[in-house]
Amino acid sequence: RNKSNIENCLRMMTADQHFPTTEISNEYDDDDASFASSAAEQLENFMINLCNLGQYVTFESDSYVMRKIVHTNPLSDAISRHDWQEAKKILTSKPSLAKATSSCDGMIPLHQALDAGAPEKIIKKLLEAYPRAAHTKCGEQNRLPIHYHLASKATAPSDSIVSLLVDSFPESTRAGDANNQFPIHLACQATQVSEHIFALLLTSYPEGAIV
Repeated sequence: RNKSNIENCLRMMTADQHFPTTEISNEYDDDDASFASSAAEQLENFMINLCNLGQYVTFESDSYVMRKIVHTNPLSDAISRHDWQEAKKILTSKPSLAKATSSCDGMIPLHQALDAGAPEKIIKKLLEAYPRAAHTKCGEQNRLPIHYHLASKATAPSDSIVSLLVDSFPESTRAGDANNQFPIHLACQATQVSEHIFALLLTSYPEGAIV
């Protein structure tokens, strides 16, 4: 009965990765002990594959059932702690971590940093390390980086960061999230948004005023 839980977790963990989804063998359906051993071995191999991609996995298990799965890496850890100096150091030594998903919902460091209110210098380094991140939607609400910044509760939207994100991906101003919220909508819902940001968003996407 726990096999489907483990398989579902594995499918979530392999989403958008560059290796095939791991499947639990059907060979041990009638033998719980053998199945547990097989599942443990396959999960161990799976974690090794993740680490080879520069990602790290932490999970807790109870009676063969995973109750917590978190993708993480040193860069994501530093961002979650708002340790911007450490994040900068990690980006300098291992820029490939800017591509690594940090959780089962597919968050990558740029989106995580914008949601956490990271300073502009960190956002610049993340974009330098992984320019495609500006084009990448992720998270449960299927948001671009600009959505995360404008919706962040950690800090007011920054003129320079919004300009940087729009320059990196001009079409982002025309993109809706899972709730069909466009950047202009999120800017209207935020506080302390400058006239410059509204002007930038509407200049890039005039139709946003009537969408």
